[in-house]
Amino acid sequence: MPLILGAAMLTVPAVAIAQARLFDPEAAEAEARDERATHTRSTLLQIGFAPREHVGPDDTEVWIAGRAITWSLPNGDISAAAPSVADTARITAVIQRELARYPAGYLARANMARVLVCEHLRENGRDIPSLPNIDGGWLIDATLSDGFAARIVHHELYHFIDVADDGTLTSDVEWEALNAPSFSYGAGGRSLRTAWASERTDTAPGFVTAYATTAVAEDKAETFALWMTRPAELAQRVSADEIVGRKVNELRRRMSR
Repeated sequence: MPLILGAAMLTVPAVAIAQARLFDPEAAEAEARDERATHTRSTLLQIGFAPREHVGPDDTEVWIAGRAITWSLPNGDISAAAPSVADTARITAVIQRELARYPAGYLARANMARVLVCEHLRENGRDIPSLPNIDGGWLIDATLSDGFAARIVHHELYHFIDVADDGTLTSDVEWEALNAPSFSYGAGGRSLRTAWASERTDTAPGFVTAYATTAVAEDKAETFALWMTRPAELAQRVSADEIVGRKVNELRRRMSR
């Protein structure tokens, strides 16, 4: 009996070892990711979005609102309308052009899977141009001008890059150290959603727009967006503003990793 019991006891760890060898963390993560994507697509269809096409080097999905949209998200209630055919075609072309500037695999590593196109986009009753980090996707208002839409593409993409880098948007000690010692960020991007806040400014030392002063995440995204879409203007600002210059150099360093 003791010999039989001992053999049985030896079987348990052997099975555990075999199970450990069979478990593939990467496969499990991929399966969980696929399940989340399936759930997200089901939710989007229920809300009123429909898939239209794939754009960019990583086949980013473009979904179009087919009717009036209402959507309750953690930070507020979203409402939007279906975009016109002309605005849909125009904004999709902008998205395609700007995403094509990134190398294959880059958007996938940033976990950006889809763009949701709509019109008259609002959060809690206030007009907004876009909204990022919604289950691997982001919303954009198709009525934006081509130039501003191009900036928005890179701004929102950087939020994905930011989260993929260290899992957070709310803190960045290295970046914050680039500011003047006496500076403190504001109450977040939602506190300053006005058209003038996104205009490039020379009156906020260390920052490319007033909106950039609201949060460290917005500072990075605004600087990156201008770097990608208005490099000549940003170069002029860098020549006159040491802090902005340090921030651009830090972006270069991070993007080259």
